[in-house]
Amino acid sequence: AKLALQHDGADRWYLEALGIAARGRWDEFLSAWLKMAGPNWAATKAGRDIVWRSRAAQTTELLAGLISDPDTPEEELPRYFRALDFQKSPRMNELLLGLAFGDVAGSDQRLAFIQAESLNRLGGFDIAAEPEHRQALEHILDANTGTLQFVRLVEKFNVEDRYDDLLALAQQHAEDQLAVESVRALFARQQ
Repeated sequence: AKLALQHDGADRWYLEALGIAARGRWDEFLSAWLKMAGPNWAATKAGRDIVWRSRAAQTTELLAGLISDPDTPEEELPRYFRALDFQKSPRMNELLLGLAFGDVAGSDQRLAFIQAESLNRLGGFDIAAEPEHRQALEHILDANTGTLQFVRLVEKFNVEDRYDDLLALAQQHAEDQLAVESVRALFARQQ
């Protein structure tokens, strides 16, 4: 924990050495570091780096907090979502639902990114069984129209009334990867 407090937020090798040293004992070490760092740990890149690299039981909640914090730099958001992919938490879907459908502050672009990334990571979620979320999904799709996120969400949640939009994307972007993904999604849904 004392060594982690010395991380300056710039030395990737130092951060990796901390991660190697904490392997198998992240719960103990992260708790000790959080206690020493205090409540404003997220105000520094070094603090956010430590949580990004951690694999403790509480890391998932801390990452979700970083993602929803309007003070977290927008350019750092993708790395926090990628870090979620390395976490094993029984609360993962609950936290992702909160990010996707909860109140997250920030610009429309930031919100669209957070919602789409959260929905893409949801496992075993049936939007048809959750009608209160269907309208929010439509809003998220509208905010991501014309993007790869849009294609992935339409396919993942089987949004049949958006299949024509996928076809239009494929036609408009015939030379791009977006067309390939749109056509692949349509074929996957036997359209």
